[in-house]
Amino acid sequence: MGRSYRDELTELTATQAEVPAAAPGQLAALAAASSETGLVVVASGGAKVVAEWACRMQRMAFGCAAVAMTPLEYAVLPVPVRATTWLVSAGGRHPDIMQAAQVAARRGDRCVVGVIGQSASPLQAYLEAELRSEIVTLHLPPGCDGFLATNSVWAMACALAKAYVRWLPSKAPLDDAHCARLMAWGVDAATAVAHLCRDDLELVVLHDAWTSLGAQDLEARLTETALANLWISDFRNFGHGRHYWIAERGDRTVLVALIPPSAKVLATPTLALLPSTVQTLPVQTPEDGIAAGLASLAWSIHATAQWAAGTGCDPGRPGVPRFGEQLYEGGFPYPEPAPVDTDRYALLRKVPSAAAANSDSWRAALNTARVTLHRTPVHAVVMDYDGTLVDSPKRYQPLDERIVSELRRLLDLGVIVGVATGRGDSIQRELRTALPDPRHWPRVIIGYHNGAKVLRLDEVAPELDGAPSHPQLRAACDVLMRELDAIGLGALRYREHQLTVTPVAGQSLTHAWRATRECLDRHGMDGIRVWLSSHSVDVLSPVCSKLHVVERAAELAGCASGAVLRIGDRGAWPGNDWELLAAPLCLSVDECSSDPLAGWNLAPPRVKGMRATAHWLQRLQPDGEGTIRLTEESRLA
Repeated sequence: MGRSYRDELTELTATQAEVPAAAPGQLAALAAASSETGLVVVASGGAKVVAEWACRMQRMAFGCAAVAMTPLEYAVLPVPVRATTWLVSAGGRHPDIMQAAQVAARRGDRCVVGVIGQSASPLQAYLEAELRSEIVTLHLPPGCDGFLATNSVWAMACALAKAYVRWLPSKAPLDDAHCARLMAWGVDAATAVAHLCRDDLELVVLHDAWTSLGAQDLEARLTETALANLWISDFRNFGHGRHYWIAERGDRTVLVALIPPSAKVLATPTLALLPSTVQTLPVQTPEDGIAAGLASLAWSIHATAQWAAGTGCDPGRPGVPRFGEQLYEGGFPYPEPAPVDTDRYALLRKVPSAAAANSDSWRAALNTARVTLHRTPVHAVVMDYDGTLVDSPKRYQPLDERIVSELRRLLDLGVIVGVATGRGDSIQRELRTALPDPRHWPRVIIGYHNGAKVLRLDEVAPELDGAPSHPQLRAACDVLMRELDAIGLGALRYREHQLTVTPVAGQSLTHAWRATRECLDRHGMDGIRVWLSSHSVDVLSPVCSKLHVVERAAELAGCASGAVLRIGDRGAWPGNDWELLAAPLCLSVDECSSDPLAGWNLAPPRVKGMRATAHWLQRLQPDGEGTIRLTEESRLA
């Protein structure tokens, strides 16, 4: 198992440079989005050190909750995780990280992302197929790692640091050359370890908030290769009882202190208080902040090589016994989850407070919603497109065959099908391709640009590009174009009936929405509606409304608007389906409003987005009375 550790070290800089230039930007966008929800990062082994690093930078950058977990810790959480989850893995193949992905799917966790070292992994395939996850792949070369996954750990730590450095102080740009300089410093600084390499010595490593990366990495390396026994502590937690170890075992302990320049004020008096008989090794990093963290990691990687050289071991090929290989290979059964009560999941999606979700009033509201949905005859169906008929990460791909087959079946039954979308004429091409039979087209209606124009699929698509035509939208466009750079929103695209704000890299959609709304309100434009989609902020003309599609569908079906089933994904205000889903005969396939009478998400826990839409379309069956209804299903999944 593994390869020569010395060979691994010769490739560190080259492997780190293999990471695609776009990867840090992708990670930054995910980090910004996670700042609104909190972040859980799941990993094992060396990747767990990377997970702790990501969480530390997330807390430093945004002041939000961020916690690293092992797959087992993550798997036993009894309720759906509302925070964003990152599954971090070098190879994306280990049974433990695969188990975490399967639990996330079964439990219905809100948003799961893959951060994977190598491409075309089983983890990537599973996340894309089952959870429609966004994936960041670093495209590291196969075979670059030995027993301690050194190249992957360094490359992933650097990629994450490049993502977060835009929000955190650094005295120089954190590019490949800077990372290489930090690695070179680590090579030189680690030589001081050579004279400490004795089997009878134990290590204590003190660190500050940033150099904890190197301390945690060294703990993992020396423990996993049985080179030394060590424990770690930050400079102040050391004062809370842990100092007694030095008092009792100081004669056989070496205390290492990882000290960035800004931490000298804390490290110097701490070390001065230690007995003179205690052997200490101060390691002073060349820089503060993120660079100090990477420097401490570079030092740990090469300190391990120095320690191993003194004992004659190869950390890349330690000679793992068979029982150790069997433990690593895993595949052991995790605790069996209890049957999923879909009522509880529906309540937690609607009311995140567990206490409120258990109240009698909310359970009564759920029962009322379920009865309404299953007993009301359906004459027409109106759906959002991005995030509902197609998953947002795949929004430019053709409709899934599961959706297509259900649309064709409903149209054959004579049902009116409506699509309410923020897109323009491209949606007509997508639908005509998916539904090539022209006989279906008169029963398909499209609300272009959020219902600004509503036409049948057999009608010529409208021309909606060009400058805003409504005076209020023109005024909003002028204000946003003038102030866009000043408030750091991003790119603005205008059309006749809507404006689209795309956030700059590293900015969350929620922040972009808030800044857009505030800018317009500041100029007295509180009558302009600003909705949040899965990928942009939409500023709409007063003539726009997805309800126009509902009204037209009801007209064509010859029914009241209350007999039109509506399905969308962004049902929570200010989501762009909030208005569409504000009625009893509505279903969300992702986010819910707080309205107890409307917009529930009743899909099974592991089903959301396009798959949830397909789930509900499959359950629309003829009732024998000339209409269709949603069929009942089991409450346990």
